[in-house]
Amino acid sequence: MEPTTPSTQGRFPGVMCQATASAVDRLKQGGPGDSLTRAQMEAIIGRPCGPQTPGYGNVREAIKHVEANYGVAWEWQRPLQAWVCLDDVGKVNATKTRIRRAQSAAKRAVRVAGAVDVRNLKADERRSHTLNLAMAGMTLLASSGAFRQRLNQLDGPSKPEMGKLLELMSPAKK
Repeated sequence: MEPTTPSTQGRFPGVMCQATASAVDRLKQGGPGDSLTRAQMEAIIGRPCGPQTPGYGNVREAIKHVEANYGVAWEWQRPLQAWVCLDDVGKVNATKTRIRRAQSAAKRAVRVAGAVDVRNLKADERRSHTLNLAMAGMTLLASSGAFRQRLNQLDGPSKPEMGKLLELMSPAKK
């Protein structure tokens, strides 16, 4: 009987490939202000890492991994044509940018979902549509300036508690 090769080109799901692991090893050592050009990253992972290449996906996955596991954040900066390791101020700005993008995506989702004629949907599709619309609306609400002002009322820099967030999301009492 011949051995079978997994459909993931010799890798098993959930196992990091060598190119991604090499990128993680380098990226986790980053300090604020460090930068890596595409050429440097290609030398590290051993494959091209420009847009639309497999190496680019490896770098993206490695960046997500080091953010989640090592607290090191990297961002592509177009003027420098390099990935730059962010300091704390850069992380704050990147977070703000991602919130704005989420708000924009939520606005579009609500707009598109609002154009759905629910009479044309089956019961399970209608339920899914209702849930999607509610989640998009919550994302839009949570990313709004008004909610940010309410959130500013919380004490301290710690992560807010879910109950307190829900309380802040309820309509203002007059």
